[in-house]
This record gives sequence, C-alpha cells and structure tokens, in this order.
Amino acid sequence: MWKFLSIFLVFSGVYANDCTIRLPEDVQQKTPIILTNTGLFRPTSTNTTIEENGKITLLCTGRNNKVLALNQNMVTLVCRNGNFRYMGRKHALQDMKCDSVPTSQLWQRGTTRICAAGKGVFYEVGFSLGGNRHIILKICFNQDKQRTIYSRNLINGFVRNDRAKTECRPSFFKSEGVEGNLNDLYKKSTQQTRFKALFGANQNFIGETSFLARGHIAPVADFIFCYEQYATFYYANAAPEWQVVNAGNWKRVENAVRKIAFSQRSDLLVFTGTLGVLELRNPLTSLKTSIYLGENQKIAVPKWFYKVVMHPRFAIDIVFITLNNPFDDEKEEFCNNICSQICNEHKLECSEFTDTNKGYTFCCELKDFWANAMGVGTPYYELPVGWSYKN
Repeated sequence: MWKFLSIFLVFSGVYANDCTIRLPEDVQQKTPIILTNTGLFRPTSTNTTIEENGKITLLCTGRNNKVLALNQNMVTLVCRNGNFRYMGRKHALQDMKCDSVPTSQLWQRGTTRICAAGKGVFYEVGFSLGGNRHIILKICFNQDKQRTIYSRNLINGFVRNDRAKTECRPSFFKSEGVEGNLNDLYKKSTQQTRFKALFGANQNFIGETSFLARGHIAPVADFIFCYEQYATFYYANAAPEWQVVNAGNWKRVENAVRKIAFSQRSDLLVFTGTLGVLELRNPLTSLKTSIYLGENQKIAVPKWFYKVVMHPRFAIDIVFITLNNPFDDEKEEFCNNICSQICNEHKLECSEFTDTNKGYTFCCELKDFWANAMGVGTPYYELPVGWSYKN
C-alpha cells in the first residue's frame, strides 16, 4: 500500500498544474489589487504562473468596495490543479472584479525622511494591508515652494502594450501638503486671466489649444494595472506643462523609455523631475517674466522636464531633458548632447526631438547633467537596494 501511495504522490507532483495570470484578459479595468507572498504582483510575461498551492490575495480598497463575485473586500485564492480556488470552489480570475477601481493612499514618510539634500520631503503612494505598505511610486516634494522635485518608479520591462485597454484616468486627487484649489488653476479661463495680468489683454500664450496641462511626473502609461495608473493622479505627481509639449516630445520621451525597458526584458529605474522656472518674453517689451500658476510664486511652471533612466546593463545612466517652452526657437542645452548615440543604441525614433514647437529635447549622461544642472558632482536620488550609479 505504501508503495502505491508513494508512486501516486510522485505522479501527482509531476502532473500538478500551475495557475496562470494572463495579461490583459485577467486584469481588466476593475481588477482587484493582486498581492503575492512577495508583495504587489509584478508580471514576468503576458502569462505569469503561480505555482501549485501558491496563493494570491485580491484586495478592493475604497469605500464599500468589494470583490463582487464573493461580496468581500479581500479574498485569498489558492492555486489547485491549474485553477484558482476559494473555499474549495473554482473561480476564474477574470470574474473577480471589484465594484470600482481600487484606490491608493498617499503617505508622508515623516519629517525626518527628507529628500533632495533637504529640499523636499518624501511621499509614498500605494496600498496598505496588515500594517505593510505596498509602494507604487515615491515622490520628493518641496512643500514650501509647492513643487514636485522628482518622482521615482520602476517600469516593468517584461510586458508591453498589455495594460488595461479601458480608460483608467480619474480626476486628479488632492494631495497632502499641496495647497490651494489646483482644479481652478488649471482651467483655461483662470489661466487666461492670469496671463492677461502678466502680459496684457492681447496676450497670445493661452488660447483654445494652447494651455498649461497637468503634466504627470511619473506617467500613467508606465504602469500596467488600472489601480496603479489611478495612483499617479495625485497633484503631488504633477506640474504645469504646455499641452503641445506634453503631447509632443515629452510623450515621445516617455514612449522611448518604455521601449527601452521592453528591449531589456527587465525593470528600468526611472527618476522624473522638473528644473527651473519658465520665463516667457513679452512680445511688446521683450522683457522676460517668470511664470507661476498661483499667487506669491506658488506652483511654478518648470522650464525643464527631465527623466533619468538607469539599468544595470547600461554603460552610463541616461537623462532625457525637454524644454517646456513651445514659444521660443532657441535650442538651449547645458550638457553634452548624446541623443544620437542613445537613439542609435536603443533603436529609438528621435528625429522630432529638435522641433522647438513640440518641446526641444536633448540627452545627457547623468554625471554631466548633474554637474551642469545642479552644480554638484553627486546625484541626491534615493536608490533602491541593489541599484547604484555608474562610475
């Protein structure tokens, strides 16, 4: 008898079936937050396996939000013989939908957790369960100047174009430490009033198609699941950006970086930030005026948006820099432009980068960028465990 039992156990182990999480079929818009024994679920391909007897926890955060099929806000599924099961019953993951897209939280990491060499404080955006925080992105924010210094996130290089296809764009959320009615400041009518005060009644900067948009720092499309994409819609993760730049060369930069991630088939570490204050020239006087959305020099319109891209296999750390000014033909650069090298190496389409109407864009090595933009030799970013700067 024991002999037959041993043979049965061997064969049952051989033929045990793993479970599969398929992208995008199993993770449509209202999919729950998926947690594994290592934290937030990060796909390793369009079909990621969960081992036999492995568990995943599904969580629907937000007021009265539940997994509709089971009427609970949190359930744990066990993989048995190729199927996810709850209380012994088989359930298809694509049927495990929340009533609404799960909502994230924004936490300040305490007054002692400063960033950017003391210029900002850290915020974390993610989900909490059982006293554990599961972080999607980190934000370094200057509360005095009401300005995002940078956001940090990973881009999953294992999957591409497998994000939820439905619309995952809520209204922006008010953020702790961010002051004022920013919804009003981003209205075209408010911006027209503001620019008329700065440049006169005949100002031609703000119009029907020319306006300052809520420019994401860490972008929506860097993330796969709707609950991750929703987590980018905090005002602490936004800065005023001309819409033509946002939809022009800055979008090309974001797409290029995601293409690089996919080509590496592994995660990229990305820091996205803002620099300087945009100055616009008054066409009547030729004098330049610094641009802020708010009064008392609050909510600066950045002169530059930039994106630092790091990967262990890269010879150098890369920076893409875009000028947030579609009104000036100047092709200003402040470090050695290596776009041709970067674009050739990673097979990127960069021919539009020199178009000043869409946001003039150039590329630098991080050390060169840092020495010229910040005036110091060592970057101040907080690197995750296992990451380091190139020599």
